[in-house]
Amino acid sequence: MYEKNGVPVQDPLPKKEQRSFPPVSDPTCQTMLDIRDGEGASTIVLQVFNWKGDIWGGGSMLASYEDGKAQQVFAQLKQALGSCRSYEGTGWVGKFKSTLTVEQAPDVGDEAVRFREGESGRGGRTAREDGERLVVGGQQHEAT
Repeated sequence: MYEKNGVPVQDPLPKKEQRSFPPVSDPTCQTMLDIRDGEGASTIVLQVFNWKGDIWGGGSMLASYEDGKAQQVFAQLKQALGSCRSYEGTGWVGKFKSTLTVEQAPDVGDEAVRFREGESGRGGRTAREDGERLVVGGQQHEAT
């Protein structure tokens, strides 16, 4: 990590050092996940918003694509959101199930989509054990 203009910057790990997971159960949902995570973008800027105690409360990602590719990727995202409703996969701590709900798009930019993912199981990014209960959270995403 280093600073640029007073802002901490951390470059991504080289691909061979990044942890990878097998594709999720629904190929259409995998397409959505890949786009959501910026796969294929020429440049990505990710800003993490931490709460007290360095709990990751959320983040914001900007993905830049080469000429003409952003429209293509956005069309692929809209198509994937048209049929992806749920999927299963393996995450950081094990297997999980996730549901996806498309919501009313915000009135911003040329085009926009909004969707929410809800995860359950030990591998969901927002699932955690709390005594005898499994606490499950969700994530809201917007793309413009």
